[in-house]
Amino acid sequence: GKTKQFVKRVMKRLLLTQGTDIRGRKASDAAFNFAMAGITDLTLFESLVYITRMELVRTGHRSSTKVKDVLQMVEKLAASGVQGLEAEKLFDVAASCLEKKRWRDSSGIINLL
Repeated sequence: GKTKQFVKRVMKRLLLTQGTDIRGRKASDAAFNFAMAGITDLTLFESLVYITRMELVRTGHRSSTKVKDVLQMVEKLAASGVQGLEAEKLFDVAASCLEKKRWRDSSGIINLL
């Protein structure tokens, strides 16, 4: 149906751009919005989790990336129902970013696993 065609187009775009056109919180925002729209394609969500993780690796240590940004990324992905190895890797990276920013309770992210 139309949903499958839409997901196929999104995946084609993600493969083409490798997520370079969705910086910051956009990949986690997209995952949340797709989940709220009822999309359940695991490959799509795994790709968005991977892109979010790479974005945190790239920018998570910067002062311009605030604690609230990291928390919002994690919360949106957790609310999207992401699970598995890619999610675990993302949550580990997020916890590391929060520890470097001296946030007191990064253990809360590990509890999402």
